[in-house]
Amino acid sequence: MIRFYVIAAGGIAAGTGYLLISHENFLAGALAVIGAITTLAFKRLDKRVSDLVKLGEEALSPEQAKMGAALTSKAFEICRLAAAKPSGVHFYTYGENFRLLFAVIALGFALVAVIGFARFGETYVAQICRLIG
Repeated sequence: MIRFYVIAAGGIAAGTGYLLISHENFLAGALAVIGAITTLAFKRLDKRVSDLVKLGEEALSPEQAKMGAALTSKAFEICRLAAAKPSGVHFYTYGENFRLLFAVIALGFALVAVIGFARFGETYVAQICRLIG
């Protein structure tokens, strides 16, 4: 899923960049809004996948504990071992890293949308001023 997101976000970002360079500011702003919406949609998909994985881990965890006890080895308690986060590490899980990625890219798209619409507004106001005065 993340591969599709990176391809989609990269294509949208390239499009907004091209539109800004071409002075198609309104279209750049609109495309950046689409990029932000796309980012939020993929963030929701990632949340759903994360919830499903957690459900699977909850179902497997007791069975792994039984297997570890029967074999006298804690190494079989994979869900418990995978949940242990090293101290001092802030972005450890896939979910934490993906949420950071989604937030940074959504913020970038929002910034480009503001820039595009602001440039469009300046151009539009300047044209009105030329017509009036």
